Amino acid sequence: MFYFYGKHITELGGTTFNYLSQTSNTTASFSTTFQMPGMSSDQVYDAVQPLFDSLNGIGIPVPAVNPVPSVLWAPSQKQGTGDVPGNSLFSSRLFPRVNWENETLWNETMAAIRETVEAGYTFHGIHMSPTAKIAGYPGNNAVNPAFRTGLMHADSFNSLMIRGASAQKFKDSYARHNSYMNKIRAVTPTGGAYINEADVTEPNWQQSFFGDNYPRLLRIKKETDPWGVFWAPSTPGSEAWEVRTADGLPTQNGPLCKTGRLRS
Repeated sequence: MFYFYGKHITELGGTTFNYLSQTSNTTASFSTTFQMPGMSSDQVYDAVQPLFDSLNGIGIPVPAVNPVPSVLWAPSQKQGTGDVPGNSLFSSRLFPRVNWENETLWNETMAAIRETVEAGYTFHGIHMSPTAKIAGYPGNNAVNPAFRTGLMHADSFNSLMIRGASAQKFKDSYARHNSYMNKIRAVTPTGGAYINEADVTEPNWQQSFFGDNYPRLLRIKKETDPWGVFWAPSTPGSEAWEVRTADGLPTQNGPLCKTGRLRS
């Protein structure tokens, strides 16, 4: 109910910022923040109260909450320091608007998310709708087209602490998490992934991160850097090289070698 209502929130110009995780075999934890820029407290109340009424109507006691100014984006929130590097695995997905418009696809989407959560992973969703109309004329840039047709960006967090984990434990944990992410990818075939919050070994990353922009970006890369001097993982043309590590883990601790896999 909540995830479907998020479509209405984006249509009003707002977003949601939520977390869902399983706490036992029969219980789960859920929290969310609504962000409604440019609205008065009364307007925010009117926007979210129908959802609260529906939840109360099916026996989920959600009290009305008075809207307050957001502190998430306050100037002092990070005091200019930014985030610190993490120590766990996660993947992301951009969920297309069409998933909200087809009942069968919607039910399959919710089932895939539920399976992921029940497998022990935390699901972090952000309802947003940065369409080309809202963004203004985007120009000839590299923004993933999936952003323009998406209605939610979400992360799935794997709790494995990478530092200190053996190579085999990493590979086993990654494979299990990826198997559940593949269920989400399967129900979002026209979606993608946000490169700044993504699996560093995202399958078919060229399409996931760049969509139909990739052939043009690869052409630009070849024209401006024909020798491949500048390299970074999961960027246009990077498939021509790979870091080879002794344990096969996706780190930068090894020689950078040619692969012969550059797309044409």
